[in-house]
Amino acid sequence: MIVWLMACGPSDPVPPVCPSEHAVVSALRFGRIDDGVSPGFDLDGVASSSGDGTGCGKADLVDPSGVVGVDNAFGALLPVLEATEAAALEPLVQDFINNGTILLITELSGFDAEAPAGCGAFRVLPGDGEPLVGTDGLLLAGQTLELDPGPHTDPVPAALDGDDVFIAHDFGFDLDIQIFDAAVHLPIQGATVRMVREDPDHFTATLGGGFLVDAILDSLLGTGIDAALQDALPGILGAAADLDLDGDGTCESVSVSLEVDAVSVWVYE
Repeated sequence: MIVWLMACGPSDPVPPVCPSEHAVVSALRFGRIDDGVSPGFDLDGVASSSGDGTGCGKADLVDPSGVVGVDNAFGALLPVLEATEAAALEPLVQDFINNGTILLITELSGFDAEAPAGCGAFRVLPGDGEPLVGTDGLLLAGQTLELDPGPHTDPVPAALDGDDVFIAHDFGFDLDIQIFDAAVHLPIQGATVRMVREDPDHFTATLGGGFLVDAILDSLLGTGIDAALQDALPGILGAAADLDLDGDGTCESVSVSLEVDAVSVWVYE
């Protein structure tokens, strides 16, 4: 649902303000790796092989359309984590989406071929409150949601890629979840998203980004999670780090790929 805003002066007409619309994430899944194929993006600009001098020495993957260089080191960790209590992670994420604990609202500007040139922009905003859930167990389209009053990130440039496909690069957002007694804070950085409008109110998206190893360790270590998992996490995540997002020569981030469903909403600021 798009809102066109027009401002008119006393004499000369003012160009239309860029159209914008909002959609809330209604489902979120971690990208899986199947025989070297994974959804996601080339986040570091190199197609690396295991042990080489690029990509932190981690082998990259191929996306379902055959594009090489895809970064999704977290996907390789999923079988390991799912052998622990983290196996409940995805169902918990869906519960948190439905009760408003995870309320991620995308703001899209220029997602329309008729939008003025230069309008394309994208950001992820934190929502506030408990959303309405339909009989299918997913958030309802068309509802009005509040934005969290805290500081919001600035939009990043975005562009259409053919009909009903929207791409944005180099943005960030926070993913905060609760795993049993542990509050996990995952700041996703250097992200890329490819968002597809499936119908007027429904979107699908692939999102790739990186989270700092230290951030997840700070969230988890010393909490009530399984002791064996606490002992293993520093080594597991440290060995998986495959991104040097700040360019300091140290691989401090683990790439992750997310598959997302979203529905159109109105926002009340």
